[in-house]
Amino acid sequence: MQHNTLYKFQRNQKKALFWLSLLFLVLSIAWWVAEIAGWLFPLEPPVVFVGGLTTLAAIHWPFQASNMDKRCAGRNTFAYNTNDGLFNIGQGEVEITLKFTNASDESIYVYSDPENVQRVAIAKGVGQITDIKDVSVFDYSSRQIIPKEGQIVCLENINGSFACIHIHDIKAESHGDDVSELTFSYVINPAGNTDFS
Repeated sequence: MQHNTLYKFQRNQKKALFWLSLLFLVLSIAWWVAEIAGWLFPLEPPVVFVGGLTTLAAIHWPFQASNMDKRCAGRNTFAYNTNDGLFNIGQGEVEITLKFTNASDESIYVYSDPENVQRVAIAKGVGQITDIKDVSVFDYSSRQIIPKEGQIVCLENINGSFACIHIHDIKAESHGDDVSELTFSYVINPAGNTDFS
């Protein structure tokens, strides 16, 4: 998953910035007290150093999460009544073919039928893909599932890569909409990685 926006931090970066900022504030207050009290110990150099270090950590984080650059993600709107309801996400070993058919204007069928899909499940009780710490714990016993708008679908491909699909919007001509289409976002983890948080 690529983050191109400045200040969209990784979890460890947030912690480091929090503690550096707190240290910066404490040293700044100590410097202010030292100026008022007339202390001879120079606090300016450590205050400036910690402030500079905080700024550098915000702009350039030298460590990268091991799975961050290996994830692929995206958002699509798909006319599910075309191409037999098939839509491919990812490439190579992480490729997953999604298969959809209409259930209503608020729900849609998703199948484990495509050749590169092993199993499929609904992540019940989960609001965001990043809330999923272990994607393997869900019920993968059904060949087809019927997620509603707002729910998350989890799939595993034949290479052991998991994908999570967040269903955002479902339109159905059979229920009065102008088009039959599905809007969803997805994240695919590399093989063996079950943590989407």
